[in-house]
Amino acid sequence: MVNDMITELLKNAKVEWKTLGEVLVRTKGTKITAGQMKELHKVNAPLKIFAGGKTVAFFDFQDIPAKDINREPSIIVKSRGIIEFEYYDKPFSHKNELWSYHSK
Repeated sequence: MVNDMITELLKNAKVEWKTLGEVLVRTKGTKITAGQMKELHKVNAPLKIFAGGKTVAFFDFQDIPAKDINREPSIIVKSRGIIEFEYYDKPFSHKNELWSYHSK
C-alpha cells in the first residue's frame, strides 16, 4: 500500500534513493541544564535554545559557546517528553540530548 502511494506520488519519475547520512548533517547542541536555561533566559534575546517537548529559552549569543550555535536552517528532533520535529531557519542551539539536521 505504501509503495503504491509512493509510486503514485512520484508518477514514475526517476528517483535516486540515498541514506539520511548522505544528504543531511547531524549537529550537536550545547551542554546545558534546565536550571542553567532558566537562569540565562532573557526575554527578547536573539538566540533560541530548544529543550525537550515545548520548552525553549532565549539567550544572547555570548551566553553559549560559538561552536554550539547552529546557523543552518534545520529540522530539530525533539526526543524528550513530547517527540516531534520542528523546522527552524534562524540561529539556534538545543540541549545536547536532542538532534538537529540540515542539508549538505
